[in-house]
Amino acid sequence: MPERFDELPHSLFTLFQIMTGDDWGNVAQDVMEHKPWAWLFFIAYILMSTFVALNLFIAVAVNAMHENEPSAAELQTQAELNAVRQELAALNAKLDQLLLRDQPS
Repeated sequence: MPERFDELPHSLFTLFQIMTGDDWGNVAQDVMEHKPWAWLFFIAYILMSTFVALNLFIAVAVNAMHENEPSAAELQTQAELNAVRQELAALNAKLDQLLLRDQPS
């Protein structure tokens, strides 16, 4: 099939067309007229390209979920911030007690 596979751009476009399922049946029939065992290539190529595309979508979804989780450094920083807030609250309570005790009655 030189009209579909003679040059690299034509070959890439034809392979993309087969991968996306766009009119791949006609391409397969045209090729199989000259090479009867070409159906092995088409089935294997479609299965592998579908598998790769599916893995890409899954990878994007997993990556998006992973970005939502805080990192270990973020968790440590948050814990330290909570500890500082608790210490500050305790100091404010002690300061309030001292101020109330020093006020004349």
